[in-house]
Amino acid sequence: MDAGPRNAAPLAELGERLGIVPRDPDLIARAFVHSSYSNENPSLVAGHNERLEFYGDAVIGLTVSRLLYERYPDEDEGFLTARRAALVNRDALASLALALGLDRYLLLGRGESEAGGATRPSVLAAAFEALAGALSLAEGHDRTDAVLVRLFEPSLEALSEIDGP
Repeated sequence: MDAGPRNAAPLAELGERLGIVPRDPDLIARAFVHSSYSNENPSLVAGHNERLEFYGDAVIGLTVSRLLYERYPDEDEGFLTARRAALVNRDALASLALALGLDRYLLLGRGESEAGGATRPSVLAAAFEALAGALSLAEGHDRTDAVLVRLFEPSLEALSEIDGP
């Protein structure tokens, strides 16, 4: 049972944008299955993305924390925590999700779709976190870390410009 008929083919395009050929396309596809879709279509999908979202939150936090730790070797915990919060929050993750076009892959239930779920920052951020979780499980830590570094680097550079030399 796969994640759904609507988003299977375009996932190859997403893989190209991420610089990977997904080893487990079904797991990656599950990152885009909202619980509302799973509840309405239990025979079409093997589950939804909430567990992947949980895991992906930690994966993202680890990578971004490491990047900040390395970039700001003389700063204290409070400084690093504030920078991480600026990089890893609902709006920032939703923005990254839109930049990747993740809204095109979302499988939403009827009500969620009609309510504009594909444009809601909370749904987009959740999909980004779920994708990070799925990548980590399917591709391993090093490959996922490399993808996340590429995705967060522009935001990290923008923070560095604000912080100054």
